Amino acid sequence: MPITETSKPGAPLSQGDILKDVNLFVTGEGWHASKGAAAKSPHRMCLVLTRPCGIEHKESVIVAGVEKLQDDVPRELDTFKKVLSFLTNLRDGLSSPDVFYLGHLPPLPGRYGARLDSLHTIQIPPSGPVRQTFVASKRIFALHPDFVRDLHARLFRAVASLGFDDYGWLSDADLKWLLDRGRTELLQAQARIQEYRTQQSGQEAKGARFEERPLREAEDAHQKVSELLRPYESEYQRRDLDTSSRRIMEE
Repeated sequence: MPITETSKPGAPLSQGDILKDVNLFVTGEGWHASKGAAAKSPHRMCLVLTRPCGIEHKESVIVAGVEKLQDDVPRELDTFKKVLSFLTNLRDGLSSPDVFYLGHLPPLPGRYGARLDSLHTIQIPPSGPVRQTFVASKRIFALHPDFVRDLHARLFRAVASLGFDDYGWLSDADLKWLLDRGRTELLQAQARIQEYRTQQSGQEAKGARFEERPLREAEDAHQKVSELLRPYESEYQRRDLDTSSRRIMEE
C-alpha cells in the first residue's frame, strides 16, 4: 500500500489527514522576534497529529508542517538495490528522524515530508456541517492506516531519542576493532605517500619533472583518516585499554 491515499468523501477529520492552504504560525522571544510576535511558517500544508477522539470534541488540532523535500537523489543510484535502499531510507527516516516521509502527492510535483520538528496548533470549525465543509476544501490526502500506526512510533522517536556520545559508546572490544581498522588504513596511506615521495626523488635525481597531484591527494587522504581516528584514539587512551588488557592477561 502507498503511504498516502485519497480520503473517502464525507469522512470526518482524522489523525493522518493532510491539509492544504492552512496558515501556520511560529512565535518567539529570541533575537529574531519581539516578545509575543508571531510570524507565518513557510509551510502551507500540514499533517494532522491529534487523535480522532480529541478532534471530535475540540475546536483546535495539533499539526506538523508539510514541505516539499529537496531533490537530492544521489547520482550513484545505478542499481535496483541502491534505489531500493535510497527509498527505504526515506520511508524509515534513518538519516532524518524528524521528517515523516509522505512520498508523492499528485498532482503536486516532487516528494513531500511532514516536519515533526515543526508542530503547530490550528483552529477548526465546530463539529457539524461547517467542519465538513472545511475538511472538504482543505483535505487532499490521508495516511494509510498502517502508516498512521507508524506515525505514532516516529513521533516518539523524534522527541524521545537522546542521542549518544559519538566516540564513547563503543564497547572496549569494538573500539579496538574500529581503531585497528583505522590504523591499518593510516599505514596504507602512509605507504602510498612514501611511494610517491620515492618516485619524486627518483625523478628529481634524473632532472625530470614530477607530477605532484597524486602525492598531494595521498597526503590529503592521510590527513582525513588521521582526523577521523583522533577522537577514537583519545577515547582509547582515556580507557587505558592497553593496561587493562595486560592486567587481564596477567591474571
